[in-house]
Amino acid sequence: MNMALFSLMASRALTLFIVVMVSVLTASSVLAEDFNAILQWHRTVSMGTPVSGIVVEVDAQIGKRVDEGHVLVRLSDKVFSSRVDALKAKLKSARNNRDESKREMERTQELYNRTLISDHELELAKIQRDDGEARYQEAIAVLTQAESDLQFSAIRAPFPAWVTQRNVEVGQTIISKLQAEPLVVLVEANRMVARAQISNSNISNLQIGHKAGVIIGETVYQGEVAQIAVSPSQGTTDEYAVDVLFEVAKKVYRAGQPAKVRFL
Repeated sequence: MNMALFSLMASRALTLFIVVMVSVLTASSVLAEDFNAILQWHRTVSMGTPVSGIVVEVDAQIGKRVDEGHVLVRLSDKVFSSRVDALKAKLKSARNNRDESKREMERTQELYNRTLISDHELELAKIQRDDGEARYQEAIAVLTQAESDLQFSAIRAPFPAWVTQRNVEVGQTIISKLQAEPLVVLVEANRMVARAQISNSNISNLQIGHKAGVIIGETVYQGEVAQIAVSPSQGTTDEYAVDVLFEVAKKVYRAGQPAKVRFL
């Protein structure tokens, strides 16, 4: 390779390197900027129940932190438990009848194979066997529904949460088809989002999953971009809401608190 060609290739490589570095440094300088943000709840759920009954227990004080599985509201389960017990007995009877109809079918088939009974008698045995199986499956379905109703008679927290709203008291009658408002409203306790308003010129450098730091006072949390708005924020024409999801564990923060976001 002659020196002129080598020099030309080296010059082009250097030019390309400079262009790439300028682009990287420009993007880095934008992403390294600290943006003002406001803390928001990551998940909010309205808790209710699909079954009706009388409330016998409420443990959902506003501002209380509850663990996953914590019973927030409990309805009287006497009717639900009694129905489950009765249907278990019916299921046992249906199982016995199904098994007997199967044995009878086997005996009838054997007699038919020996030409000792008619086609009609064989068909009757098949119908009885199929009916026994159908009644057994129906008993399973009815029992499953009853067990589900019993489970739903207790409203449990689906994840670690803060109670933000309570619309139920002990002694209250819940009619699920008429219930217009949730009994309890929860927000997730262990995770929050920091919502920053990012200009259109900067937002092009971001994507879902982009790593970011959330700064609250002197504490820095590691997070990632969970949501990028596609429409400008209300009252603006060039700013878009970007949510950074981060773990707070047992630390207590509240929605509306100020924070800063630094995109990495």
